Amino acid sequence: MRTLVEEYGVDLLVWDNGASINAPFDDQNFSWIQRRYKTDGKRRDISWILEALEEVKPTALLVSSWHIPAYRKVCKWMEGRCVRILCMDNQWLGTVKQMLGTIASPWYVRPLYDGVFLPGDRQADFARRLGFAESEIFRGFYSCDSAAFLPALEKRKRTAPHRRKSFLFVGRLVEVKGVDLLVNAYRLYRERAKEPWQLLIAGEGHLRHLVANVDGIELRGFVQPRDLPTLFGEASCLILPSTYEPWGVVVHEATSAGMAVICSEACGASEALVRQNKNGFVFSSRNPRVLASLMQSVSELSDAELDAFSQCSLELSRQFSPRKWAQTVMSAIEGLANALPKEPSIRRGSHPVQALKSTRHADSTI
Repeated sequence: MRTLVEEYGVDLLVWDNGASINAPFDDQNFSWIQRRYKTDGKRRDISWILEALEEVKPTALLVSSWHIPAYRKVCKWMEGRCVRILCMDNQWLGTVKQMLGTIASPWYVRPLYDGVFLPGDRQADFARRLGFAESEIFRGFYSCDSAAFLPALEKRKRTAPHRRKSFLFVGRLVEVKGVDLLVNAYRLYRERAKEPWQLLIAGEGHLRHLVANVDGIELRGFVQPRDLPTLFGEASCLILPSTYEPWGVVVHEATSAGMAVICSEACGASEALVRQNKNGFVFSSRNPRVLASLMQSVSELSDAELDAFSQCSLELSRQFSPRKWAQTVMSAIEGLANALPKEPSIRRGSHPVQALKSTRHADSTI
């Protein structure tokens, strides 16, 4: 979003839910956003949102998923007035809930959005089932601040090899992140390895007790984004053993820092950013012995082999960047805007903001 503002001069308004207990982001991370509003998205009265939209007459709305009632209402009222882009990271898993979603989509989802912005192919499969045409699907929704992680690679190169050989986990300490699997696998790994690597864990959550006071594990707590590159410079391999992970931006952070990666196949980013035995390993089993074996394989790599993994990760990481993200957003808006009706209908009656009668859009407001 910062790139949209700095390189495209976009006038930006942001509504978000704020930080959570397991992800206590410092508000200073977002201080550069001049117009930011916090909301839980559950308020029935959406007039306060529409009043802001009336003032700026946005070119586009980027909306996080379809599960927030207030945002769905806003999208309904803004039909024909601006480009409405659904941002989703749900992989198609074929669950009963998803099946029902595809059945209800012609009434519940599809009419509210003009296009969809998503991370990769697994999500695109779901989007097509929801009724979006290929021309309405845009990939590359997730990107880390890739340039910020290059110093981590340089730091690792300057550090003595024996001091930078550590594993790293970054994420919430909750069940879906596979925290229990990670701890059990690490214990098995330490029993097998002659010179076991340390495991750094950065995160907060109710499973914190599982990683506390385990030999070889150093718990760092929640690390703010500005401090992550320094942390990534202390390790050579990221581990992400999630049982549910729609994408996993941390995998892009790791590859941008030139790290090897071990992750479960549940991680959507594995398809784009991990190549088996080239820059890491993808495993499908929830058996801790499988993960322990992969940890041993990585820790037994020579310095030259680790360097080769690092270079492969860097090359793969370049598929995504904030600049490419912003370019995709702007091209999506341009392409989808051509399909909007030239004279959008004016909703009357129960419309909470009657002043939404102007049909003129600003050139670059999101």
